[in-house]
Amino acid sequence: MKRIINTLTLLAISSIAALTIVLPANAADGRSDSALLSDCTANVAAQFDSADSIKASNITSRRGVFKAKFRVSTDGERSTVLCTIRDDQAIALSCVSGANCTASGIASK
Repeated sequence: MKRIINTLTLLAISSIAALTIVLPANAADGRSDSALLSDCTANVAAQFDSADSIKASNITSRRGVFKAKFRVSTDGERSTVLCTIRDDQAIALSCVSGANCTASGIASK
C-alpha cells in the first residue's frame, strides 16, 4: 500500500513539474506588470494629446494577458479606454465609452 502511495505521489509531482514548464508565467515575455502599465499609460497619453488627466482604474494580469482600464479627461469630457497586451503581441487600445474616442482615433469596443 505504501509503495502505491509513493508511486502516486511521484506521478503527481511529475505532472505538476511538466505543467510548470509548459504554461507561460506572465504576459508580454515575462515583463513586470509595472513595465506593462507604463507602456499602456504612454500609449494612451500619445492618443490623447491634450489630456487633462489619465488615471488607471482596473488592472488585471493573468494567463499571459495584461489589461488596464484608464479614465481619460480632456476638455471636461471623460472617456474610458481599455489597454490590452497578450503575450508578446502589440498593445491594443479600445474605447469603452466617451465622446473623445472618435477624436483620438481609437476604435470603439
